[in-house]
Amino acid sequence: MSSPLRELARQTVKDNKLEHLVTVLGCHSTEINIDRVNVCLSELLEDGLLGEGWLPTMRDAWHRLLTPNSIVIPQRARLFGQIVQADWTLKPQSSLLDFGTFDDRHTAFPVHADKLIRDRSLILLSKPFLLFDFDVTSANKIPTVDGRQHTLTATADQEGTVHGVLVWWELDLHDDISYSTAPGQDKYWQDHWHPVLHLVSNPTVVRVADSITIQARHTDERIFVELIVSDNKEPPKRSRVQNCQMLSPECTLQLRDSNRIRAYSDAIYSALQQQVNPTVVLDLSDFCLGACLASKLGASKIVSLEGRLDADVVANFAQTNQSSISIAVCRAEQLTLEVIGGRAADVVVAEPYFEVLEGWHLQEALNLYNTIRHLK
Repeated sequence: MSSPLRELARQTVKDNKLEHLVTVLGCHSTEINIDRVNVCLSELLEDGLLGEGWLPTMRDAWHRLLTPNSIVIPQRARLFGQIVQADWTLKPQSSLLDFGTFDDRHTAFPVHADKLIRDRSLILLSKPFLLFDFDVTSANKIPTVDGRQHTLTATADQEGTVHGVLVWWELDLHDDISYSTAPGQDKYWQDHWHPVLHLVSNPTVVRVADSITIQARHTDERIFVELIVSDNKEPPKRSRVQNCQMLSPECTLQLRDSNRIRAYSDAIYSALQQQVNPTVVLDLSDFCLGACLASKLGASKIVSLEGRLDADVVANFAQTNQSSISIAVCRAEQLTLEVIGGRAADVVVAEPYFEVLEGWHLQEALNLYNTIRHLK
């Protein structure tokens, strides 16, 4: 438990006068040694189900912390999928940049499925099919650390192009009490657990009653879904440099927004046209989209300030696009004039996107504002 959450939990216990019943420990359950307990409650679930370590945590709990007859909540989960059409997930089409080196394989991100379905931006092409079930009611029912893998068949019930598999889960809490993240739960709006869209690297056209073979695999912390086309026994393999898994799903999704790329291109072009002398451009965002656009549009010196993103990915993208940029892997306060050519930047560009603040859009905007203010 993080320090802020730990203090909030303790304050909540105090406000409700429960100090005599509730003890808050500021550590992970795998770090504690206590007498075995009769009931174990956990909330270690996220959009994709496994990403917060539910399986290894429960495996450890049964080994060290629970009695043979202990009750656990939640008890079971079932993971379902539906093949879907989602044209907006296609690679961006840009006259300036080449995105061909990026592979969609294993890219997955949560979506507000109900809204996308209503807008026809997401079209369900099949009925739900079971991918995996999980049972944590005893140690021997939990999947091993090696995970599982199998193939299954989905049947299309309308025509379309399969761009991905929409994955969601059902949770058995206790007895007949359950919870679901399935699309169609219009009785309430939820902004915490969403269905997850797993993109496939080989979009496939289907007609009604066509069968699609799907390979599903899971580890302790992640789900993988891929189509297997008829002339291949395995999904296509990609090199490490080309694997889009090295970029986060949100970054990958932003790179697909052709309108966004076009708007940035127009703005950068307009800014460069106002410069008379050779132009120094500084890109402040994680990933070098603005820097590569500036290079293509005629800037003479471009520096891309990178944070936590893999510099090899950024360099590979720049090389693919024949963009002459310098990559500075540092924080803004560490940047010097020597790094950007010995003089102040003429144009500063930013998306803004910062991997460490991913999903916190207000904080991303404030971070950009504070970074530019600091550089001035």
